[in-house]
Amino acid sequence: MPLNFDKVCRLCMSQENMLFPLFKNEENLHQKVMDIIPDLLLRADDGLPRQVCSQCLQQVNSSYDFKQHCENTDTILRKLLLQMQVYNLF
Repeated sequence: MPLNFDKVCRLCMSQENMLFPLFKNEENLHQKVMDIIPDLLLRADDGLPRQVCSQCLQQVNSSYDFKQHCENTDTILRKLLLQMQVYNLF
């Protein structure tokens, strides 16, 4: 039974009526996926599905936001630590 790649989610293989483009430049969805899962090889011309389902779209955005939040927190904490170390030296 052949699979219609135009009706399949690239990330979970679900077949839904509502799919969203993975490679729409304004959304940067493919870049978010690659930031979260760098081992995935996503290219618009690789012949694989070019869309994602609503659940994967939500999970990608949520995961990306969490990743960004963690990175921002790490930056702030490291700056605070440095300030505390400098303050304790004098």
